[in-house]
Amino acid sequence: MFTSGRTIAPNRLRGVSPKAKAQAVWARLRDREVSPQEILASILAVVVCHECDPQKATPEYRQVQVAKVINRMAGGTVKRWPTHHTDPALPKVKVLRWFPASEGLVLRELGKTAEVAAEFLVHDHVEELAAFSKTRVAR
Repeated sequence: MFTSGRTIAPNRLRGVSPKAKAQAVWARLRDREVSPQEILASILAVVVCHECDPQKATPEYRQVQVAKVINRMAGGTVKRWPTHHTDPALPKVKVLRWFPASEGLVLRELGKTAEVAAEFLVHDHVEELAAFSKTRVAR
């Protein structure tokens, strides 16, 4: 998150490379002050669900699912400013919302970087967590 560079507003991402868009997601997470523990918890949750699935898909599928969660955590931008109308029926505040779309190449790039960031935790503890979650589901 700290090496992701400057924040690019979601409405200014058109025409930017997928790698830069993925870095913009990390920068938005940093600006929203999302803790690394929350990000690691979401990555672990997706990985454990993937491990417990009897019909496992490819590792790329898991990366994209992780990236979808992280992209949602990063959110978008909401801008508000007052309007000056004499008609009381018109809104007093103008609101514009920008939420970046989930795009394939961006999600793949974001998932790869997330997997690298959490590799130390996933590699060592995913089997234990999957076994624990299976015992919890069996009860």
